[in-house]
Amino acid sequence: MHADYVQSFMNDKVPVTNGMDIIVKKSDETGVELSASISANINDKGVAFGGSLFSIASLASWAVVDYILQSQGIAAKIFVHTAQTKFLAPVTQDFSVTCLPPSAEEISGLFEMIAKKGRGRISVNAQIFENGKLAFESTADYVAVV
Repeated sequence: MHADYVQSFMNDKVPVTNGMDIIVKKSDETGVELSASISANINDKGVAFGGSLFSIASLASWAVVDYILQSQGIAAKIFVHTAQTKFLAPVTQDFSVTCLPPSAEEISGLFEMIAKKGRGRISVNAQIFENGKLAFESTADYVAVV
């Protein structure tokens, strides 16, 4: 189960995630959802620290790319290449980040680039909502290198 793998990976390989209280809610073909407590990610203004929001979104996005590659038996190192982040509203309570998989066409393009060049790039979008309102969004390009 990919969710268990992602949780173990974070706990073992990304130790800062333990202090951030990140829990993998799901990681499958429909996307990734990570949750975290506000108390472990709060800043001096009483809202979620922007760096925490970005970090958790980056992990969710990475997990989507990892799932896509693992589902096809592709072992690759995954790196964030570029990211555009929007902080739209304060996050004041425990939160979840949701990251849906890219389109089938984009995924196919990733596989084609990897087959031709040994590396490929794909864009992934992660979002955090608070009370039904979009509070945070990150769109990042990830590079997979085999």
